[in-house]
Amino acid sequence: MASQTSRKSAILDRAERLLGTPYAHMGRSRRGIDCVGLLLYALDIDEREIPEAEKLRTIAPGYYDSTRWRYNRKDPSHREACVFLRDALTKRLLYANIRDLMPGDVLLMAWKIREEGLGDHVAIYAGRNQIIHADMHAGVVRDDIEDDMWRRIVAAYRSRE
Repeated sequence: MASQTSRKSAILDRAERLLGTPYAHMGRSRRGIDCVGLLLYALDIDEREIPEAEKLRTIAPGYYDSTRWRYNRKDPSHREACVFLRDALTKRLLYANIRDLMPGDVLLMAWKIREEGLGDHVAIYAGRNQIIHADMHAGVVRDDIEDDMWRRIVAAYRSRE
């Protein structure tokens, strides 16, 4: 079994391989990827291994009107997908202390959902107050965590290995 440090390095290494990949809602390849696709790739999880994985595809319901995504926060499928995402992370990973993050930790963040304990965006902590995530406009990028982002972190997860 790999050590926790080497597993984290593997998660971060896999996420870094996707830097520069364009964003595509429900994308799961180098041609285009969303935050869930990035997470699945970084954790080396085949989506087919996850029961009811189609729920993850509704994590960002809405439509793109050529300027930005328009969300329907009251859409029950959005909440259901957020619950499924939280539960899927909890089953596969351990909770981590947000104040003691390590490279490779997975961050669950709340952007559109406003319900305690739920998030609708995931990112990989890259160390030095940076994350790797799938940005809707820039694709997979490494970003500094701004003050507003820290407030949006709902939970952090760490590899069980």
